[in-house]
Amino acid sequence: MKRVVIAAGGTGGHFYPGLVAAQELKARGWEPLLIIKKDDPAKERLEAAGLSCLEVDLVGLPRTVGPGIIPFAAKLLGSLRMMSRVTRDFGPDLALGMGGYLTFPVAFAAWRRGVPIALHESNALLGLANKAASR
Repeated sequence: MKRVVIAAGGTGGHFYPGLVAAQELKARGWEPLLIIKKDDPAKERLEAAGLSCLEVDLVGLPRTVGPGIIPFAAKLLGSLRMMSRVTRDFGPDLALGMGGYLTFPVAFAAWRRGVPIALHESNALLGLANKAASR
């Protein structure tokens, strides 16, 4: 069975396309693991749909330099470590980033392990996380 890790948390615009992708991939024999933000109310929806998920404690990148950069940096490092372990232990055949700040640590960890990455952007312009992950 092929495995896919899907970064799909933060907002409904990132979550629902990830949910639909996970459901379709599962129907085609894949094992999806969705990455969502910590305490995301969407977790109940995933559990009801029979989908596995992992919560990550991460916040969006502050748009200005200030005291908010310190907690962001600490949480980013923690999420990068966590995603490195996930890509090692779960062994995905594909990483799917649906945009939003959770995409970057998932895509970065997948890239480091040679896992193919697909990015989905539902906005007219690339968001910051998808822009960084596409490089």
